[in-house]
Amino acid sequence: MVLKDILIKDVNYLLPKYTEITLFLTSLTVFLIMIIEFTMFREFFGSVLNNSDAIFIFSFPVIGFLLSIYYAFSDKKISFYAKGFMLTFVILANFIAGVSAGFHILEVERGFAIIFPFMNFISASVLLVLAHGGAINENSIMDIQAKRSEILVGSIAVIIIFFCSRHILNDYWAVTFSICLVYATNINNFMRKIIIIIRN
Repeated sequence: MVLKDILIKDVNYLLPKYTEITLFLTSLTVFLIMIIEFTMFREFFGSVLNNSDAIFIFSFPVIGFLLSIYYAFSDKKISFYAKGFMLTFVILANFIAGVSAGFHILEVERGFAIIFPFMNFISASVLLVLAHGGAINENSIMDIQAKRSEILVGSIAVIIIFFCSRHILNDYWAVTFSICLVYATNINNFMRKIIIIIRN
């Protein structure tokens, strides 16, 4: 029983957790991508609006996108239902970025570099499977209030990363999307923990 509890605790530790700042930076990344790739997204949303079923399905991540921005600047506690919408949004964003970037790199890269799209695709697929199986749920959205300083610093970092990747390195949009999300969901949280440790 003790071994089982230890294993469950270790597995839960490895599962992704999303804070208000993580969700906000993900929303910012999506917003930047939609602006830069306006024509592509206009065609996509145009096709969605012509299908009632698609409108219903995509309303969930859209609501999650808006709530991720709202709660970053609100002192209110995130409701259970809001967490569901926000979780749908962040999972879909990471899945689209991972799969799109993976397939693109698979087409243009050869040799050893081809391993990265496979890793990207597997990572995105595992995230979707974990969510479908309930391992990632509303409890994965943590009620950690985003500080204004975190929002400012994180936003500047995402914008700089986005600009360098898209306009200096001329990366494909999905690659830029994926890089920014890695910062938003992983590096930013790591830096936040380091700052907390230093302060304490």
